[in-house]
Amino acid sequence: PLARLSASIRRMWYNDIIGDPVSFSTGLTVSAIPSHTLRYPSMFHTSNIELGVHCSIGKERSSRNTWLYRSWASLEYICGNKGRGRAVGRLAVEGKIKENHRTELFSDIQCGLGGKALNDEAFSGYRSLRYRTVDVGVKYTYVIDIWGRLSVIYSHRAYAQYAPNHVNTWSIEYMLPFSL
Repeated sequence: PLARLSASIRRMWYNDIIGDPVSFSTGLTVSAIPSHTLRYPSMFHTSNIELGVHCSIGKERSSRNTWLYRSWASLEYICGNKGRGRAVGRLAVEGKIKENHRTELFSDIQCGLGGKALNDEAFSGYRSLRYRTVDVGVKYTYVIDIWGRLSVIYSHRAYAQYAPNHVNTWSIEYMLPFSL
């Protein structure tokens, strides 16, 4: 099922490709989340509408006209129309196999900022929990020229507090970027 529908806007302040020491960007993301996904223990959404404020820093290594690999880190604070917010971080190294084929190794860290611990009552979502998770994974992406990117992602939950532990997740992602 559809887990969320999101739209982001980003601004790049520094760009290492044009001579800055690193790339640095900030942005906003608005997400709409279907109600049925708020009760899934494997999805950390806290409300039907979420707003995220994020920043990323990274460095790209290139050869001639193309990049070979890049490493980056991002941090995001997400709040919704219900419950407490959460902090999400990602560390990643991405490499290009061929012009349209990419791979990525990543680690995702999430911290729920709620005040409650998980108890024996029926699970009703993460909006008030203080959970912690660390996922590690791999992502393969095929770039479809101007039509976007199609990715297959595998992740494994290496650590969890007040969340499901040792979860293995496969997902498919389609991203259609455009500029204004």
